Amino acid sequence: MADLTLLDLVTLQRNDVLTGLVEDVTTYAPEFSVVPVTRRPGTYYEIVRRTALPTVGFRNVNNGTTPAKSSFKKELKEMFFLDVMINVDEAIYKGDDRSTGDILSHEAQGALQQAVITIGAQFYYGTSNAASGFGGLRSQLSGSVAAGGTTTSTSAYLVWFNPWGVSFDVGNDGEIAMPPFMRQQVAATTIIASGTGHLFAWVSNISCFIGLSVKSQYSVWAITGISGTGSTNKWTDALAAQLIALIPLNRRQGLTWFANRQAVFTLQAQRTVTLFGQGTTLPDQGVVAPQPTSCMGFPIIQTDSLTNTESD
Repeated sequence: MADLTLLDLVTLQRNDVLTGLVEDVTTYAPEFSVVPVTRRPGTYYEIVRRTALPTVGFRNVNNGTTPAKSSFKKELKEMFFLDVMINVDEAIYKGDDRSTGDILSHEAQGALQQAVITIGAQFYYGTSNAASGFGGLRSQLSGSVAAGGTTTSTSAYLVWFNPWGVSFDVGNDGEIAMPPFMRQQVAATTIIASGTGHLFAWVSNISCFIGLSVKSQYSVWAITGISGTGSTNKWTDALAAQLIALIPLNRRQGLTWFANRQAVFTLQAQRTVTLFGQGTTLPDQGVVAPQPTSCMGFPIIQTDSLTNTESD
């Protein structure tokens, strides 16, 4: 059975405004429609991880062994309040001729787009993206290998999707709320920074409690420092093999790569080959590899949420 995603969660709540707007938005940040999501009561929960098994040994007849036990670690998992405010000046609403559709729907679409983009960036960069949000994959790597780039580089993340692996958590039993627009007096500065006085506006918001849960310590891996400058600093199949060699065998089912266009291009470039000819009669000819859709047997999802300005 396929895992539930944030896209499914919004759709299942049967909010007509949101359902009609989601499909095109997911192209900006595919994390929204790919990463599994779990509905949680409240805004936090605790998990217990086994960190070591009991010691086991053989013994001779009439001779005992030392009792042993597992080791455990308890962790707190939190969900953080995401809030996108929507204020539409009443004058704009009344003056809209609806020729391109309802202005309130347009504003709701813009708010949802920004929420999706923010969640996508937070997924990787955590509090470096938004200090009041959840921690990202970047700070929870199980292991990594470096391609060699520095301040103008990106990374390819290999993520384990499993009930014990990586997922989004949405609190209050999975509520993603957008109340109906209501007419309300607001300060003009809530719409434009240079505004003065007060005005009537149609207001609403999109909100939810959301967190990123990395349950097992063997869930997130990365090839860092991918810049593609010159002939070095590329994402290569050899680096991918080196990274996968770090991953325990029982964590290799359900892995998915996330990478941006620069990283995928470098992987494609290193797979491009030259067919050597015979002088001027049959000159050398480059054969460009197809755009990669997988690496070492695991699918690649391209995303704009990853930047080219990471520091490694």
